[in-house]
Amino acid sequence: MGKLKMQGPEGFSAGFIEGHSYEADEKGQVEVAQESHVPTLRRHGFTDVVESSETADEIKAMDREALEEYVEERGGIVSEGIKLKALKAQALRMGGYVEEAAELAPPETAPETDGKKSKKGKKR
Repeated sequence: MGKLKMQGPEGFSAGFIEGHSYEADEKGQVEVAQESHVPTLRRHGFTDVVESSETADEIKAMDREALEEYVEERGGIVSEGIKLKALKAQALRMGGYVEEAAELAPPETAPETDGKKSKKGKKR
């Protein structure tokens, strides 16, 4: 197996799988030790790191459709109703630009939705 890297979920710093230690680098990424660990990592919110030449500024300049494609190509899931700012932050994190993503949408506010409230439980 070649060197496979995966992007950890927001806030991940270290963990263990089958006795193997995974520590995130400065971009929140880990190098996968065994291919059999990939499904477990994905279940815990890890996504594939696809080497690309996009800079943080290029990602920020993408339109919604391009951002959704960028995220999905890397194994991420785009939430329905996610605001553009939160989608850009998600794409930045997946591109390894963790600090830029946090500046755009701090973890406590990402992912945001469009703000539509459910009509469930509305009194008449």
